[in-house]
Amino acid sequence: MNEFDKKEKKHYKTFQFLIKQNNKLHTYFLELMKQSNNLYNDTNFHIRQTYAALKKEGELHELQKVFVESKIEDIKLYRDSV
Repeated sequence: MNEFDKKEKKHYKTFQFLIKQNNKLHTYFLELMKQSNNLYNDTNFHIRQTYAALKKEGELHELQKVFVESKIEDIKLYRDSV
């Protein structure tokens, strides 16, 4: 049995609520969902760009170079802050 199998498996429950358009919280939750979706898409973009740059053999495209350099800067800033 490996280490992963020994760990407790977590179970999550989800709930779905229908909020009518005339409810005062409707616009708040709608905006929250849009922001959540944007964050999800942005995260996937960064993962795809990083993966593509790391897997590519040879010269990177100009935009890939800019992306990789920005990630290196982000890592340096993070290390300095910790």
